[in-house]
Amino acid sequence: MDEKGLDGEPVDSTGYKGVLAGAFLAALSMGQVEETAYDVAVRMASKSLEDHGVEHLLEVKED
Repeated sequence: MDEKGLDGEPVDSTGYKGVLAGAFLAALSMGQVEETAYDVAVRMASKSLEDHGVEHLLEVKED
């Protein structure tokens, strides 16, 4: 099967890059060192891929 794709640049339809950048900058602004801020940002961006949108990241878990 030889299918041609669409011309153009891929689009970040998941928004993970925005979550990564936002979480990284937020952690830095709270005084975290770059390495820790990056770890936090990667965890948050990875978590953001588990469901649509980011609202699920804000849910408070009740015991």
